[in-house]
Amino acid sequence: MLNKVSAVSSKYDKIAKVTGERFNIFSVLGLESQEVRTHSRFLAEMLNPQGSHGLGGMPLKHFLKVIKIHEFPTENTQVLCEYNIGMVDASKTRGGRIDILIQTWDKKMMIAIENKIYAGDQENQLLRYHNYLEDQKANIGLLYLTLTGVTPSIHSTGTSKEVRHRPISYAVEILEWLRVVQIDAVNAPAVRESIAQYINLVKKLTNQTENEKMAEEIAAVVSSNNENLDAFFLMHDSFDAIVRHIAEKNVAIWRSIAAEKQLEIKIDMHSGIYAGIFFENISLRNQNISIGFQFDAARLGKLCFGIFDGEKLQEIPRLKLKREFERQFGAARTTPSWPAYQYWDDYGDGKKLLLLLNSPEAKRFNQAMAEKIDIMLQVTAAL
Repeated sequence: MLNKVSAVSSKYDKIAKVTGERFNIFSVLGLESQEVRTHSRFLAEMLNPQGSHGLGGMPLKHFLKVIKIHEFPTENTQVLCEYNIGMVDASKTRGGRIDILIQTWDKKMMIAIENKIYAGDQENQLLRYHNYLEDQKANIGLLYLTLTGVTPSIHSTGTSKEVRHRPISYAVEILEWLRVVQIDAVNAPAVRESIAQYINLVKKLTNQTENEKMAEEIAAVVSSNNENLDAFFLMHDSFDAIVRHIAEKNVAIWRSIAAEKQLEIKIDMHSGIYAGIFFENISLRNQNISIGFQFDAARLGKLCFGIFDGEKLQEIPRLKLKREFERQFGAARTTPSWPAYQYWDDYGDGKKLLLLLNSPEAKRFNQAMAEKIDIMLQVTAAL
């Protein structure tokens, strides 16, 4: 069975090289996980009836149908990105920036979309947006958009049970919507191709096979008999062991990197979410911080690197770390447990990273990791 699956994969790999279908402008420009610069702006532009796509209200009409909001008009409507609703007040129940706001020109009807790729929830974020819509007396819908449709935390909604919201996902609703728009954009080839590229990016981010024909052929091989199917289940159930086995091939190198820099290392490699590698020494431990490389998705997906404090640092040292991190690496993300981190897009694809770590080319990743550790040690010196 493995030989047959490998043959199918090889066939489509050759096709991809000839057709260039793996070229993706979002990936090339390093914009895969940029919530505002990539995803919010692209979605807002596609939803905008006045958008440069020239499709009028058609994309918005299909979107409203997918999310089952029927009373909202597609004419006399505007779509705004990063809409400022004022400074966050002292009580943190008003203010902020709504990622995408769809509203009628008279502002009597509004749909707010909070867009989350990897960033954590902000304090009372959905509560603040809910209050804005209620204050405007125009609350049609508050959508919480994530990769897989997870529900927001109480950190975002607050303790109020009045915050009405609906989780939607890139994996289901956004893909369904874009596929319909792509079909209807038959007379706009440039727009249709841009949508195709974005669809492939969404599939990558949500761990879906980009080549559906290949997936169908592999499914046919696996399900052709129970012997193949049983072998597939065995391999699927062994994935965690496979990850640990491949990691073991690199542990000696990771330990040598730590020893060379007089650091201690903690390795927790598995196929679930939040696997990772952390480095610290007495100085870092006394400051309640460590240098971390963590996978924010299962199967070694969405690798990030940064400074971890486990919610132990006060605001001023956290800000110092973030400022110094950004001086070294550029714009940083932050969560209650991470004062500063970035997604490492070069190694964000779990499958490709496993293949790399299982080959002689693993030294490329390990060298890059060592270089980032050196820089992050400089960052921690800011404390």
